[in-house]
Amino acid sequence: MDNPQKMKLVAVFLIMQFILFGQTTRWVFQYNGPNSSSDDFANSVIYGTDGNIYAAGWTNVEDTLTDFIIVSNDNMGALRWVYSLSLSHYRSSARSLVYGADNNIYAVGYYDDFPGHRQLCVISLTNAGTERWSYTPILYGYFLEDRPASIIYGQDGNIYVSTTLVDENSNREDIAVISLTASGSERWTYTYNGPANSSDFASAMVADSSGNIYVAGSSMGVNGDMDIVVIKLSSAGTLQWVSRYNSPFNGNDFGNSICIAPGQICVAGTSFNPTTSYNFFIISLFPISGGLYWVYSYNGPGNSVDMANSITYGADGWIYAAGFSTGLGTKRDFTVVKVSNGIPAFIYRFNGESNSLDCANSIVYGSDGNIYAAGYSISNQTKDDIIVISLTNTGTLRWTYLYDDIHHSSDAARSIIYGADGNIYCAGYSFGSYNNYDFTIISLGTVKSE
Repeated sequence: MDNPQKMKLVAVFLIMQFILFGQTTRWVFQYNGPNSSSDDFANSVIYGTDGNIYAAGWTNVEDTLTDFIIVSNDNMGALRWVYSLSLSHYRSSARSLVYGADNNIYAVGYYDDFPGHRQLCVISLTNAGTERWSYTPILYGYFLEDRPASIIYGQDGNIYVSTTLVDENSNREDIAVISLTASGSERWTYTYNGPANSSDFASAMVADSSGNIYVAGSSMGVNGDMDIVVIKLSSAGTLQWVSRYNSPFNGNDFGNSICIAPGQICVAGTSFNPTTSYNFFIISLFPISGGLYWVYSYNGPGNSVDMANSITYGADGWIYAAGFSTGLGTKRDFTVVKVSNGIPAFIYRFNGESNSLDCANSIVYGSDGNIYAAGYSISNQTKDDIIVISLTNTGTLRWTYLYDDIHHSSDAARSIIYGADGNIYCAGYSFGSYNNYDFTIISLGTVKSE
């Protein structure tokens, strides 16, 4: 287990804004790091069982140097602590984090040991922000691909990480899953090299109630195109099955997000169709065998690129996916689809005022029975705005929230959660007072203000 080269609890410059829109804004938190003229981004946010908020991303320290960062706020928006880790003289970033049943924080990210050569890093903190341990695997002949990495805390009390590795000699990409104990010791490593001996990418990961791990991504097939791939492993790292989906058109198929529903595993992404380009796409698999259960494909009115970025299972027994779909004269529309057994219950589309690029990056089903999706929307005057849309589970719009920074520049949400306190929290970035991007967390009430 490697020790970090440098750990800092940095002095921060904070901006707290309280703004009222049609929706109740509880608070907006912006973190501007030690280099106030540079950028800071949040990639992921969680609500801890201790009632606090934790978000992970990166902060720019100087020029090309960025630090792995975790920020904690209480649920009223007050800063609790900032953890910043510099692992090299180049780039570092936290991609995803989880709050363990042991009340500790676990985050996965990367650092560049030299430009273009990326390594995996897993960090554990107490919920007070004190570092417990850091882990960097010894993977001879491999470095890390610049793609999403996922982390989960298993019911067995162990940590599971999925990522994409690159062979230094052949540049072949492999899917990798690494399991650690809660104290940071490596338990096992599993790698997957697909049938084409070429490009295989991990996108997302979930665990079922029996402790089995499911990793979704994309893998090059023998026909030279990408297939959706799902890998099931036991908690001991034993391969249970590999399921690959190649569309009838032998085009590229990509798996972006995964969720577990009773009796099925669902993956959302996009699939190529020669007459309609890429379709908003969901597949369902049987968890025992990995066999195909059903397929849902949506081609938007623009007959062009459509993609699902995030998927979740609702307590009402339906699957919800969010992403974007090309409209007629509207470029890309923010899109939410409700589906079961391959049949849609509703398709919701949002076209912002500029008829331009609108996209959902993350979706959650609230314990209040409503849907919340977050991403960005381009307006006529303000470039990209953070957008959160709430729908009833029948597809009726409840409210729309837009956040525009004081410079009317680019803002976006990358992650959204429904807190145990009944409020919404989203994280991403917004343009701050110093003409740079700030690490941003926004909390919203769930009921529209009058």
